[in-house]
Amino acid sequence: MDISNDKTGMLEVGTHCAYCKQLDFLAFHCKYCDKDFCTKHRSQESHHCTELNNEPIDQGKVDIRDKGGAYFESLLPEKGSTRVQQGNEKVKQQLRDTDKDIKPVKEKIKNKSALDKILKFFQKKKSENYKQVSSRKNSSNKVIQLANLKKEAIGDNKIPIANRTYIDCYYVDKGNNDDPKKTSLYTNKTWSIGRLLDYIAIQLKVKNVNNNVNSDESEILYLYKKVEGDQLSFKRLQPSDRISNVIKDLDVLYLVRGEELSL
Repeated sequence: MDISNDKTGMLEVGTHCAYCKQLDFLAFHCKYCDKDFCTKHRSQESHHCTELNNEPIDQGKVDIRDKGGAYFESLLPEKGSTRVQQGNEKVKQQLRDTDKDIKPVKEKIKNKSALDKILKFFQKKKSENYKQVSSRKNSSNKVIQLANLKKEAIGDNKIPIANRTYIDCYYVDKGNNDDPKKTSLYTNKTWSIGRLLDYIAIQLKVKNVNNNVNSDESEILYLYKKVEGDQLSFKRLQPSDRISNVIKDLDVLYLVRGEELSL
């Protein structure tokens, strides 16, 4: 900033712009070309700074602009054809997922002989007007039925009485030509179905290789429950389920050996 006396004796305050020569009381100094400029020509572009072309490019700013452009582009709607194509792919995927989850009520099964054996067992009872030997089966009073079942049921004496669930169980093997033998059992309602399967196999003295990773699929045991009110309908019980959630007193279960039945 120049401070000098002119011929009239007055102080001259301010600095002349190196670009337009205009006097500016608040001149700005350019650190690149080492000159002073007025407010109008303070930027490097406005005073055509000689060092402007030599200044390195600020990569950070470029990256930000690029990212900003991509972000702004993502906010714009897709083309109509693109949205339709994406919608079609989504529908196809949903259909594929649905096919995996939904099975026909009575589809072809791998081990048909095991299921046929169960069905023939019930059909024989129906056609011959089968009479139950046990008095509890002749009674319509479930309280009396349960009381009689408790008298017949076998099981582990260590199971607390308060936790016991009383059931009938049949073992069905495709290699056995005789009618399945009924066994009355009590089990622990706090157990999982997987543990129940192992327990039933022990009580019925049935070979169990489910825990052997090298077991053939035809030797695996599955547990089925007769659907109440329908003599010819069965539901496979999942090993992870809890007895208290899927089984109650007087239920009828079937221990089936062979490939999984898809009912």
